[in-house]
Amino acid sequence: MLTHLSSKPSIPVAACLTLLAVTSASAQIAPTTPTPTAAPPTAEVVTLSAFQVSSERDFGYTATSALAGGRIDTPLKETPSVVTIITKEFLEDIAATSIMEASMWAPNSVPNAPSTGSDFADYNVNTRGIGSSFPTRNYFRWYVPSDNYNTERLEFARGPNSILFGDANPGGVITTWTKQALFRPLRSAQLRLDSFGGYRASLDYNLPAGDRLAVRVNVLHDRLQGWRDDDKPQRDGGHVALTYRLTRATQVRAEYEQGNIKRFNFAQNFADQSSNWNRTATYSGATAPSTSGTGVARLNATATDDYLVYIPTLGPGAGVMNWRGFYQSTGSGLRLLPEGRSITNFPVLPSREFNLQPPESYLDNSYKTLSLYLEHQFTAGLIAQAAFNNQVQRRWGITTVWTDHRIDVNTVLPTGATNPNFGRAFADAQPIKQVQGNRLTDYRLSLAYRKEWSWLRESLSVMAGRRTDEYNPYSWRANRVGGTNPAANAATNILRVRQYWGAPRVPALFETLTAGGNQFALPAITASDEDQNLQYNQIASSTSLFKGKLSLLLGYRYDRFERQQQRNVASHPDGTPIMGATDGIGTFDRKQAGVGTKSAGAVWFPVPWIGAFANFSESFNAPGNGANLIDGGGVPTSSNKGIDVGLKLEFFGGKVSGTISYYDNEQIDRPRTGDNVADINEIWADLGRSERTIIPYRDTESYKGHGVELALTANLTRNWRLMFNYSVPKTAQAEIGPGLRGYNAANLATWQAGAANPALPNAARITTNLGDINRTIQGYTQNRTLNNTVDYTSNLYTTYGFREGRLKGLSVGGGANFRGRMVIGNVNGQPFNYLYNGAYALVSSHASYDARFEKIRTRFQLNVTNLLNEQDVMFQTYTAVAGIDRPNTFSYQLPRKFAFSATFNF
Repeated sequence: MLTHLSSKPSIPVAACLTLLAVTSASAQIAPTTPTPTAAPPTAEVVTLSAFQVSSERDFGYTATSALAGGRIDTPLKETPSVVTIITKEFLEDIAATSIMEASMWAPNSVPNAPSTGSDFADYNVNTRGIGSSFPTRNYFRWYVPSDNYNTERLEFARGPNSILFGDANPGGVITTWTKQALFRPLRSAQLRLDSFGGYRASLDYNLPAGDRLAVRVNVLHDRLQGWRDDDKPQRDGGHVALTYRLTRATQVRAEYEQGNIKRFNFAQNFADQSSNWNRTATYSGATAPSTSGTGVARLNATATDDYLVYIPTLGPGAGVMNWRGFYQSTGSGLRLLPEGRSITNFPVLPSREFNLQPPESYLDNSYKTLSLYLEHQFTAGLIAQAAFNNQVQRRWGITTVWTDHRIDVNTVLPTGATNPNFGRAFADAQPIKQVQGNRLTDYRLSLAYRKEWSWLRESLSVMAGRRTDEYNPYSWRANRVGGTNPAANAATNILRVRQYWGAPRVPALFETLTAGGNQFALPAITASDEDQNLQYNQIASSTSLFKGKLSLLLGYRYDRFERQQQRNVASHPDGTPIMGATDGIGTFDRKQAGVGTKSAGAVWFPVPWIGAFANFSESFNAPGNGANLIDGGGVPTSSNKGIDVGLKLEFFGGKVSGTISYYDNEQIDRPRTGDNVADINEIWADLGRSERTIIPYRDTESYKGHGVELALTANLTRNWRLMFNYSVPKTAQAEIGPGLRGYNAANLATWQAGAANPALPNAARITTNLGDINRTIQGYTQNRTLNNTVDYTSNLYTTYGFREGRLKGLSVGGGANFRGRMVIGNVNGQPFNYLYNGAYALVSSHASYDARFEKIRTRFQLNVTNLLNEQDVMFQTYTAVAGIDRPNTFSYQLPRKFAFSATFNF
């Protein structure tokens, strides 16, 4: 049973409902019409660039144009590329605050499970079952999770379209379009509260200063809380947009944003390391207990290694204790579930909201970005744009997660005093601090020419640009320095912090500890300096014939790519290199001679209400800044291609529009996150070979994907709007994980010998780790469906607004996200006998009331997400225990949430 709403401070649901009722009743004196959905939107007086789109022309849930036709503003009806626009009005109705919330409603899109540990990214969306790409903002690459406080609309472009976004995966790219300065007054403020607690306030203030200058300011202060215990994320941001007309033919636009995102680094899953304990074997500091069939094992891997632990709840005076020769419980390694498992002595989570992290376990992301645009119209139809974008970002945080459920079977402390925590569950973890720095710089020069004759309309664009990406990650681990073993990362020098389940989570000392004459610090274990340069040139032609009945798109792009990486691993006092790099300074250079990609498409409307389209496109995927291969080599450049064919629909004069299509995509040598790093490092630690620890690496994969997509939006009447989409993705993998397969083959004999050695305290865990690695490799079988592929995705949302009568000003809406079964594994030894996570549906709804108080137009809105409080966990992997396949790692659905917002337009 979900206990969150009653177990932590929150805004009561009843208060939200009462406030809505009171404000609605008081507003009946002067009700106003809801946000217009059928009347034509107010025309924007700014002369729009050919390289810019505006939501002012969007209508309800329907968008009219995009830059998907060769980076020139083109009607969607004439664009052969497959693109879906999430409009501003839809974002307001569903009360989405982030790109992840909005992506739930996009066709063929499944947001990745919430990230934990060292993953700072909160923008990964699996599109078409074949993975995600880095998002863009105004078609500049964007490493920050976008927030809707300064978002005008979202664009979900699917397929490998090189002339649209250049280097990306074949699934497509999500683009955020920011709010621009307008030449008309616009002022609004919003306050939001929800049932998880906290609040959110935002301001949107647009000020025209005559007919030549306009300034728009958006400000955000977000303290909405998460649903886990003590999960209190924060976000602050400020965005300034400026438009200045130098002359009638020349315009300058500028944007600057600065912000900070702080989110709690929680453990998604907890591992059973206690169910094997027979509940009688203990250690009193004298006679060692039997480790045969008792479910206890020695804490340290070898009898000579120290096991250094700092326990915050004992107070700083206790210092660091050496638990060498002491014992702990063992278990199945399976993740704990709220409802438990059918295994004897298997522990149960105290609640879904349970949190074991120290209070300072936050990931902090500070960023600032500046964009400049200079546009000049030479003659009628000929316009040029010079654009610049610079993004600076610093991410840092404690990336360690405490994930074990072990039992302290020691009746005494290493000092000989009685152990006050005997019999309690605990988790040990080595504190790791990580800092990442990014600097992205883009230069882009574009030239567009438009000409219209009686039977032909031609748009031609030429573009050249350069993107530089500097990435500097650093990591530190808590180790003893100055001990008898000079190797800083040797097992005997690891410093662990112990968190007991149910104990107060007092701050741990991460920086420096001194105890017993030994100095503990955070020596650097990895430091990188990586630079990536991308130069591109492209030309695209968009031709419309016979008054839009036939449209043709042709494009070609040529890229030159260079990546240089320097990795410093000289921080080990003994000079022992980390696997995957050389000792001291290692430099890797890769220069790509050039990659040429092309696109071609056509749309034909034989009758006004239905048209056929076809599109062929290519793209490539430059290996972004990040880890090398597991052997230290460079990550190759991948190539992508695909086709889309289908029908475009325009019924009832455009009141209903959409597409139904078939796609077929392929990618070769796509970079992917290397698997089983934790398993490999646990094996080396259990073998007493911590110097063999590997760092996170990248591997490669090749695959194909095809499927069917249907997407519709409708403004059925002046009062009624609707969106619906349905997709069936199919995937098949080819060459997957050559790095892991080679590394496993090279070390398997050593690992198996350790698993068979009864003298090793964690031999059983080595066996489990080997099983996990073997299962992963079995999952690499050719033509096997990719993990995380769903049977289908579908979304439906509709809203009805009352424009007359006693209910005038009221709008009500609702819908649901439907997801079919998801492939998450296979039966051991049977790669095509798939194991699934179950299908589910998440229902959402909203009600809003528009009223006018004097000169202030006000909108009160109540949103409910996960209305039916769907509580089934979403499994992500299976593992075999005692020959039985069991679902293992998982994530939770967001619990039912009530959100109340008040928007004031003045």
